[in-house]
Amino acid sequence: MRVGIQSGGVISWLAGQAGVSERVHSSARDFALSRERQQTVSPIVKGTITRQFDRGNESSVVTFSTTRKFDSSDECFLYLIDYNLPLVGVVVFEIEVPGGGVIRRLMANAVMSKPEMDPIGETLTLYYSITGGNISENLGHYINGDGGDYLTGTGDLYLTGI
Repeated sequence: MRVGIQSGGVISWLAGQAGVSERVHSSARDFALSRERQQTVSPIVKGTITRQFDRGNESSVVTFSTTRKFDSSDECFLYLIDYNLPLVGVVVFEIEVPGGGVIRRLMANAVMSKPEMDPIGETLTLYYSITGGNISENLGHYINGDGGDYLTGTGDLYLTGI
């Protein structure tokens, strides 16, 4: 599986990369996804009585690791020092389908923590943690108030028929 973060129309691949060998830039490993509904707890009166309200939105937390292999340990350390990928945007998940084709899912409003990096010689292992919204086939960024159309990851406009 490939994982990337899209910001400003450009995808920066965090794990895996089309056209790059698995040995050089590995796919996502140790992938974990946790989801939870956002809730707000409000005190009803001054005292111990509280009431929970479902805010109606879902957050997703994705964690995974990947490795990158460089020609020398110096290049590995230079990449570590110069690491400057976007930390907010739309996360893109791509899975290749047997027989050709790619299935793509998107996570909007994603915020990525700076990855933990573990350099060993010419190999750099990166550990990512990303928090965002619900994962779906489209971004769900509605253009008008009634939710009748939305923008895709490439900026295309789709009408939903509503």
